[in-house]
Amino acid sequence: MKNWIRKPWIVLTTWFIFIFFMVVILPAVVLQTEAIGITESIDTNFSFQASEIYRIIGSYGVDGRSYYLLQRWTFDLVWPLAYGLPLFTTLRLFLPQVLNQRWGFIATLPILAVGLDYLENILFSIIVIAYPNEFTWLAFLGVSVSLLKWLTLSAAMLLTVAISLWAFMKFLKTVLRKRKFTK
Repeated sequence: MKNWIRKPWIVLTTWFIFIFFMVVILPAVVLQTEAIGITESIDTNFSFQASEIYRIIGSYGVDGRSYYLLQRWTFDLVWPLAYGLPLFTTLRLFLPQVLNQRWGFIATLPILAVGLDYLENILFSIIVIAYPNEFTWLAFLGVSVSLLKWLTLSAAMLLTVAISLWAFMKFLKTVLRKRKFTK
């Protein structure tokens, strides 16, 4: 399994799927979400005040809460894979060229972000289903997992860019060195 992930065509395919999601699917979901009347998201609200999370959930209304749950268990089952796999496959392809084996665990950061996204979906789904009952500890846990997801995903993105640039520069240096010796 390790070797097929490092194939360039796999990496390119995962990036194509990500770009398709960003250009086609995500804008459609955003338009539909706005049409339902959902303007704030509990997934991107980092207020550690449970009252703020419950205010946002209350603003959704009954239809908005149903729509939120539907989105978590349809679109948001696939979306984390769409953003996580290109990061993971890119890191798996370029890490061995840039760093030694003991740093291979870095490639798992996108997978951790995907797992945290799924945990966030579960926690916020429970909160939405239980509404109007309020569980402060659950809201705090949901926001904490959400923040951890965003931090992990940001680190994975930054590392993917840095490792990719590093690998590209190493490749370019090798090509230029070979070209210099062939003249």
